[in-house]
Amino acid sequence: MTQYWIEVPVENAKEVVQRRINELSNNGGVIVSYDQNCEVVLYQNEWNNWSDDRTAVWFGTFFVTNDGTSTTEIKIEGNAPINSTLTTMNWSNYPPDSGEYPCIMFNSLNDAGSLGTVYYFVGYKFNLIYP
Repeated sequence: MTQYWIEVPVENAKEVVQRRINELSNNGGVIVSYDQNCEVVLYQNEWNNWSDDRTAVWFGTFFVTNDGTSTTEIKIEGNAPINSTLTTMNWSNYPPDSGEYPCIMFNSLNDAGSLGTVYYFVGYKFNLIYP
């Protein structure tokens, strides 16, 4: 089994996510939290069964194993008071080259099933607690 190393410590990642959520909600009181099972690895099975979740945000690194394959738009969406959608990566028209794409936040993926076996995500899942 391959071992993954998450380069950003969980508390630092949480602070980054909290700051971004504060910006999206105009400091509306949305709280970012995590539990002991927050470290995640997402790949084909997760992409095939993906469901957008506005009560969580993922933060970490996308690994792309083949140049120019599959397309998706990676976004953050939330419930009120988060008043805007943030596109963090847009690979819809221009699929990425192979490599690592660190520090990506998301909870919404257009056409997640297209990510197949060439996209992997290693990072954290944070919970969003709305006021």
